[in-house]
Amino acid sequence: MGCTQSSPSEQQQQKHKELRHFTERPNRIPAERLHGKFMAQMVREVFDTHPSEVYDFSGPVLGKGGYASVMMVKHKTTGALYAMKQIDITDFSELALHLLQNEIESMKHLVHPNIVRLQEVYQTVDLKHVYLIMDRLEGGTVREKWAELDGLEEDHAAYIASGVVAAIRYCHDRNVVHRDLKMDNVLFESKRPDSIVKIIDFGLSEKFGSCVDKAHDLVGTRLYSAPEILKNAGHGLPCDMWSIGVIVFALVGNAFPFFDRDPDILASEIKYARYKFAGPAWDGVSPLCKDFIDRCLVKNPKKRMTAPQAQEHPWLRGGTAWANAIRGKAGGGCDGRMKARTRRCMGEFQDNNLFKKVAMEVIAYILDPEETESLAREFIALDKDGDGVLSLPEFKSVIMRHIGSSRYAQSATGSLRNGGSVHGSDAFKAGAHYAASVTEEEAEAIFSALDIDHSGVINFTEFVAGCLGHRHINETTIRCAFDRLDYDRNGVIELRDMLMYVGADVSAEGMEAALRDFDTNGDGKITFDEFRSAMLASMATRGIDKAMSVRGMRRAMSSGSLSAYNLHAAPLAGDSGDADTDAPTGETQDAAAAAAARSASGTPERRWSTASQQQLHRRPSLSGRAPSLIGAASMRSLNILAIKATGGHEWEEEDERRRDAEGGGGGSGGGGGAGGARGSALQ
Repeated sequence: MGCTQSSPSEQQQQKHKELRHFTERPNRIPAERLHGKFMAQMVREVFDTHPSEVYDFSGPVLGKGGYASVMMVKHKTTGALYAMKQIDITDFSELALHLLQNEIESMKHLVHPNIVRLQEVYQTVDLKHVYLIMDRLEGGTVREKWAELDGLEEDHAAYIASGVVAAIRYCHDRNVVHRDLKMDNVLFESKRPDSIVKIIDFGLSEKFGSCVDKAHDLVGTRLYSAPEILKNAGHGLPCDMWSIGVIVFALVGNAFPFFDRDPDILASEIKYARYKFAGPAWDGVSPLCKDFIDRCLVKNPKKRMTAPQAQEHPWLRGGTAWANAIRGKAGGGCDGRMKARTRRCMGEFQDNNLFKKVAMEVIAYILDPEETESLAREFIALDKDGDGVLSLPEFKSVIMRHIGSSRYAQSATGSLRNGGSVHGSDAFKAGAHYAASVTEEEAEAIFSALDIDHSGVINFTEFVAGCLGHRHINETTIRCAFDRLDYDRNGVIELRDMLMYVGADVSAEGMEAALRDFDTNGDGKITFDEFRSAMLASMATRGIDKAMSVRGMRRAMSSGSLSAYNLHAAPLAGDSGDADTDAPTGETQDAAAAAAARSASGTPERRWSTASQQQLHRRPSLSGRAPSLIGAASMRSLNILAIKATGGHEWEEEDERRRDAEGGGGGSGGGGGAGGARGSALQ
């Protein structure tokens, strides 16, 4: 079944030809790439350094295949853990090299919450190995979960299927077919029960020029292969939907729809689509689930259900009890509302210049999946049509949803828009949230700011970039972002580096002007120290009342000048988790008014004791990343109102991180399949 390989000498020549962009790429930006449409080069490509110089290879092996292995590696500088796919290309055929190129190019351009991210590509000078550095996914494979539980509940299977279908719909919209979907290539991002699933291993993927193109390669894993692949009759996008049908059948029925140890008999069963819902595992399974499977396992690919149609199928759209239960526990954005903190951060994001926006998008891309899991759930919930991006109508519908919901927020917003600031009880009454009253014009301006690549939609990385907070901007992420932006790796960021990250509609003059804000010595080059100082300085004031910094707030607390706030009042409405509640409760309003009256009469509410002052401090967060302004549990009622009154983000972020941590723990897992580019070998 394998394809005919060429002679060793011809193969070596072909390898040089196919991987020319790996080995002969100059250490500079090609002139032809300085112009044209946006091409986000988030994936760092390295051609003169072995990854063992950057990563510690002593981690466990996560999987092995014919040409590749996957192991866990640790970055020697940052300590971050990744999954590394090592591919031996010594004996690769022309087809295998083609598939490897497809895998890399596909992963570079597929940005979706349900698709694993490729971070770096290393190509050895001796042309023997290619290394793919990918996100580490801790939750294990769906197959492992399936074996552990001896089958899954129908609702759980629907939850997993919805993530896989969403990822495949995103791929198919871009004419990319995966061609090797199976339970081993669907991983859980974390150990949480509501963990997001991600598809991995694009080693057999293919990009078509149009949705009607067909390939004739005999690829994939036989148990999951569509009839048209086994018949070698030409296949396209529909083959992925057949594989999804097989996955769902196995998850619910605890057995494969087609199985026989004789490969010829198995192939015959698949070609004629002979299966039935038999056995005790199918007792009580809903007709909707069976109908979903039937619409996927259709012999004729033209009549098979498409990914968008699958998303609209009642079995996935019905809101299963299992999915609703864990999503309710997850909280935040799953009801289709945008969090107040998200609205506020996005409103502030538009004030950044172009260079800062691109830098924040790079940081958003390189963040560990656990740092963005809650944002991923929110993004998925806001993506109403399920196409993996946010359109302008979708964005406006959620960011303008709460217009007029809080008269306090409207009043505070009006003051800020007119160049003023918000102090005292006004800030308290506004709930310290970004005001909910966003006009249509303002919503369009925020959307335009987030749409960094001018594609007309907001992808997941752009969404995360607009939501970055203090805990995301630290020495590690700043260093990683600097290295990515330094395209030619000469130790400084220059104009030619940045032109790789913007489209033709952005002039060199415009980007040069944006760079000047970071270029303190005016030499046209941004060093790491300049970059770090600018990034940290901008985040130090983000979200904080311009009239008072956090340090100033501490001094004011110590001196008692913030005694106007009722520091023992009940928390703001929604502080226990509902970050979208804009107006404070009547009880807290009355308490604040009483405190303000006491302050006006010269009677302080309470002075800070030495012990209380010591409890308000900075310490590293649980994840070891950016420091967060937090206090002991007993300090919650003392400092939350004062922090929120000045618009600080830290408490909200720490509170959200604490709620997220309640959902699950650690573990280890891989971010890439070990099969590698297997040529035409069918497993």
